[in-house]
Amino acid sequence: RGSVEGEEGYTRSDVMILASVNVKEKKAVLVSFPRDTRITLPGYGTEKINAAHSYKGPAGAIEVVEEISGMDINNYAEVDFEAFENIVDAIGGVTLHLDYPILDPKIGSLPKGDVFLNGEDALILVRSRDLPRGDLDRIDNQKKFLKAVMKKAVEVRDLQALLKILDAT
Repeated sequence: RGSVEGEEGYTRSDVMILASVNVKEKKAVLVSFPRDTRITLPGYGTEKINAAHSYKGPAGAIEVVEEISGMDINNYAEVDFEAFENIVDAIGGVTLHLDYPILDPKIGSLPKGDVFLNGEDALILVRSRDLPRGDLDRIDNQKKFLKAVMKKAVEVRDLQALLKILDAT
């Protein structure tokens, strides 16, 4: 979540990702919604999709994603920046390859090449929009990061480590 407050004290979503999980086949599909996607928000007119959360909270975010996707959403997770950093640190960070450096004056910087990301660095990666293709590269970086986290999560088989991750949220 970002930090722009709406009517009820909610903030704009910084990232919106729909996950569809098939437990039987052990597969998941993740769909990202660019935060600047224009939608019609009943009662508010034309807005960016990330405003749905600021005006109507989680119910508003769920409502617009259900409308766009045509899917019923059964569960919702919300992670703020601090919890995000804590989760990444709890799994011991992740390593991934960056094809170009991230030099975002508002968020921070990361070098090109193989990089180890702790929680703070991971937040720079997933939030930066000052990229060659803007929000599209941002979404690609988020996918790359989520793949690295999934790979790392498979490696974490220790119950104590899993409990540490849950405590971080």
